[in-house]
Amino acid sequence: MKQLMLAFMAAALIAAALACGDDEKNPTGPVSTVDTVTSPFTIRFGRTVYVEPYDLTVTFDSLYDNRCSRCYWLGVARIRLEVVTPQGDRHGVVMIRYGGPGRPDSTVVLYTDSAKYTFTLGDLMSTDTTGWPHHYRAEISVAPYDAPDPVVGPVVRTRMPIPELGSDPFDVDSAWIDGSLLHVKFAYGGGCKEHNFWVYMVPEAFGDLGTPLTRLFPSHYANDDFCRAYVHEELVFDLQPVIDRYYEIFGDYGDFIIDLYEMPRGTYELKTSLHYQP
Repeated sequence: MKQLMLAFMAAALIAAALACGDDEKNPTGPVSTVDTVTSPFTIRFGRTVYVEPYDLTVTFDSLYDNRCSRCYWLGVARIRLEVVTPQGDRHGVVMIRYGGPGRPDSTVVLYTDSAKYTFTLGDLMSTDTTGWPHHYRAEISVAPYDAPDPVVGPVVRTRMPIPELGSDPFDVDSAWIDGSLLHVKFAYGGGCKEHNFWVYMVPEAFGDLGTPLTRLFPSHYANDDFCRAYVHEELVFDLQPVIDRYYEIFGDYGDFIIDLYEMPRGTYELKTSLHYQP
C-alpha cells in the first residue's frame, strides 16, 4: 500500500510541475509514418513521426505550458521538436502557442545545409486536465521554404517573455542591414554539430522616441555541441515581418531603429543599434 501511495505522489508531483510551466522531456516512443504533406499531422508528446515526402524524422520531445483559461493571464506554451534530416543531422525546432481563442499559428523555419523547411504549430491540446504531458498532442505542418539563398528565415514576431525564449550562449561579431535583409555574424563555441539560430521581435511593438525603435533577440540552439572550437557564422534573416508590423501600427512605411541583442554569458545584452530605411 505504501508503494502505491508513493507512486501516486510521484505522478502528482510531475503533473504539478508541468502545470507550473516547467519544461518536460520524454524519450521517444514508437515511430509512425505520414506520406502526405497536404494536411497537418498530429504527434503525441514523446512520440516520433517519419515525414516520408521530405525524409525527415520528427520527435515531440519537450513541452512547456502555463496557459490558463480561468486566469487573468492567458499564458503561453512552447514545444520543441527534434528533427533528423536525411543526412542524419539533428536539429531542434522551437514553436510557441499563445493561450486564448483566435490566436495565429506559430511558424518557424528550419534551415539545413541541403534544404529549408517551414514548421507550423496549429492546435496544441491535452485530453487530460491534470497536466500529465503524455496526453498532449500537437498539430504540425511541414513544407519547403523557398526563400533564396542566403536567407535562412524570417524574423519571428512573438509575445513570449524574453527569459522564456530559450537560448544557448552566443556572441554577435557584427550586424548590418541590406535592403530588407538583416545580416548577423554570430560567434559561438562548438564545431562538431550543426547549430541553429532564430531571431525574435519582442515585443511586437515600436517605442516612439523620435525614430520608432524595436528590439530583436536571436535564439541559439547548440544541439548539445560541447566541442571547443570558436565558430564564426554569417546568417541572413528577412525583416519583412518587422516591416509589416510597422505598417500595421503607423499606417505607412518609414525609418526605424533596431536594437540587436546577444547572449555571451547566459543573459541578453545589447550589442548594437541598426537603422532601417525603406
